[in-house]
Amino acid sequence: EVVFNSNYSQPVPYSLCYHSNAQKIVVNYRQIIVGVTSGQGRVATISGTSVSFGSAYQWLGGGGNPFNINSIYDPVANKVLCAFSDSNVSSYGYANVQTVSGTTLTSGSNVTFVSSPFGFLSGAYDIGTGRILLSYNVQCTQLRSKPVTISGTTITLGTQSNIDASYVANIFSVVADSNAQKIVVS
Repeated sequence: EVVFNSNYSQPVPYSLCYHSNAQKIVVNYRQIIVGVTSGQGRVATISGTSVSFGSAYQWLGGGGNPFNINSIYDPVANKVLCAFSDSNVSSYGYANVQTVSGTTLTSGSNVTFVSSPFGFLSGAYDIGTGRILLSYNVQCTQLRSKPVTISGTTITLGTQSNIDASYVANIFSVVADSNAQKIVVS
C-alpha cells in the first residue's frame, strides 16, 4: 500500500487516468489541511510492483472544494482534462487542462463549463470526434452533455445537449466504444 495523500483521514473525492504517451497515471483529488480544502494532482509512476508519486500540484486554490472529480486523457492533444464541481461556488462545473512532463503536473486556468449546480459528473474521450464528452445531472433532475475540445491548455466548449429532461438518478457513467466510435451514457 502506498499513501499519496497522508493529510486526509476520511474518504476523499479523487480520480485517476492513464496518460499513455507519458506512461504515467494522473491522480486528481481534494486536499484538506487544517480545515482548508483545495484541488490537487500528482503524477504516479509504476515500476514493477512499486509506485512513486511526483510533487503535489494545486489546480484549485485554498478554499475551493472540489467534488465529482473526473480525469480524462485526450490522446490527440496529449493532455488530461480535469473536470469537477466546486461546492464553494454553487456546485458549478469547472475544468482545466493538465500537462504531464516527467513526474511533474501543471495545468491551465479553470474554465466554467456549466453555471448551474449539479450532483454528478462523468466523461470520456470520443475517438470519432476527437473531443471529450462531459455529462452531468443539472439540479439532479436533468441529464445533459457538453463536448469539450482541447488545444494546448485551452478549452473550447461545444453546445450543451439535453439527454433526459426527467432524469432523477444520481449515478451514471459515460463510456467510449473505440471500435464503433460512439459514446454511451447510461
